[in-house]
Amino acid sequence: MVAAAAAAAQQHVSGGDSLILQEIRNGDQALSSKLDSKTAEITQSISGLKSMLDKLSSRVTEAEDRIGTAEDQLVDLDSRVVKLRKENDFLMEKVDQLENYSRRNNIRVINFGESCEGNDPVNFFVNWIPATLGQEHFTEPLIIERAHRAFGPRPPADQRPRPVLIRLLKCQDRDKILRIAAQRSRENKGPIKYDEYMAEIEKLETDILKLEKEFQQSGSKVLYQSLLNMKLKYNTLHTYKIEKAILRTKQRYYELGEKAHKILSWQLRKEESSRTINAIQTEAGSVSHNPVEINDTFKQFYANLYTSESPEDLTKMMNSYPFLEPTWALVTDVEKLLHEGNLWSDLCKDSLSATINARYRLVHYHFLHQLYLTPQKRHRSKPELSEMCFRCGIEVGSFLHCTWLCTK
Repeated sequence: MVAAAAAAAQQHVSGGDSLILQEIRNGDQALSSKLDSKTAEITQSISGLKSMLDKLSSRVTEAEDRIGTAEDQLVDLDSRVVKLRKENDFLMEKVDQLENYSRRNNIRVINFGESCEGNDPVNFFVNWIPATLGQEHFTEPLIIERAHRAFGPRPPADQRPRPVLIRLLKCQDRDKILRIAAQRSRENKGPIKYDEYMAEIEKLETDILKLEKEFQQSGSKVLYQSLLNMKLKYNTLHTYKIEKAILRTKQRYYELGEKAHKILSWQLRKEESSRTINAIQTEAGSVSHNPVEINDTFKQFYANLYTSESPEDLTKMMNSYPFLEPTWALVTDVEKLLHEGNLWSDLCKDSLSATINARYRLVHYHFLHQLYLTPQKRHRSKPELSEMCFRCGIEVGSFLHCTWLCTK
């Protein structure tokens, strides 16, 4: 009985173990299959992420290349903009200069009644200007290229008439008319006045009026500063224009004692003093302060200069100029160069590679540019001498050939 029970129990245990093992195997297989499926999903996701990262990396690389190209283009565009801005400023100044130059023979007649000049204003003003200012001032007939009213609609009869613009052929006639008109204006005997505003001054006047209206409405400090800057520029240009206009009238004094007239007189004296030569050394060696002797000395000097001939002995002529004589320091440096092997010949052939330091460059510059007399220079002053190089005899002995290009 006992043996049978033990056998039955052992059989029951072995049967239970087999069931447990079977369950474990089944669970292991299920877990393995799930792990395999999950691993496959993860691997697939990683592969997708990798492809996306590759695409993103290629797009980032392409974007970097495009950004780099755009930056290079921006740098090039910035340099072009700076260059174009400079050219534009230069051309604007040139246009303004040409516009002012084209106006230098113009005069403007104001307060002249509409239609008084008739259908032929040129012939009318050819006769009217001498008759108004005085026929004795015009020994030759005036030559007027064109005359017309200022552009714009004709004003009503109770308003100020449009000014008349007259362009003369000779600037001397214009200056004469302005000078006589200024005198007549001071005497209150003539209606002619001139108003020679430059285009920039007219533009500044318009901008100043516009800014003043805006400043009255807003009271901005920025507008106030801009307004001050514009007024300063306007006053500077206007003063310069008035100074040049007064200089053209050749007036040297002012009757009134007001501050403005004193300033203009000071401007004229300053301009005249800057161009005046008060003393000069004559050929006799004496210093003269007489204006007549100063003018005669200048005239004689330039007459001798343009009619003189070069001396036969060029060495004597070169030695007569003290600014061509080398200083002691320069002679010492040149002697050092001449005694340091082939340094001098190398320096003449290739100055960039043979020049050791800035000191030798300075010596090289002074020696060659002040003391070296080339065959071409000697030929110009003395044609019987050959202008060919004295070493090779093939090329023209210019400064560049003798110092750098000649291989002999």
